[in-house]
Amino acid sequence: MLPEFIITVRNLPDLDVHVVELSGELDIVSADFLTDMLVDVAGSIVVVDLSGLTFIDCSGVAALVAARDRIAAKGLGSIVLTEPQRMVRKPLEILGHGDWIVERSPDWASRPSSAHTT
Repeated sequence: MLPEFIITVRNLPDLDVHVVELSGELDIVSADFLTDMLVDVAGSIVVVDLSGLTFIDCSGVAALVAARDRIAAKGLGSIVLTEPQRMVRKPLEILGHGDWIVERSPDWASRPSSAHTT
């Protein structure tokens, strides 16, 4: 059985932010639809919370970078990464994406919002 990959999207309209929480393993199997999903929720700041991610490979990193590039090219806002565990942070830093990681804002904490789990 493959490890479960879960995406939860929370809309924080008062902050013009979508928090996208990823959990499980982001690899070639789960990365397929991630880029499109991140672009679909863009139009504001997209915060990708990596705290629940236990693994990321090059296809996962490529999906995040492709989403960032498409969001920027379409003028749909911005995308940032936050809270990666060490085993997720390390590949991002090695590949030159360490400056893309930001500190988690207390405003993004779990609170009532419209949530969607995939």
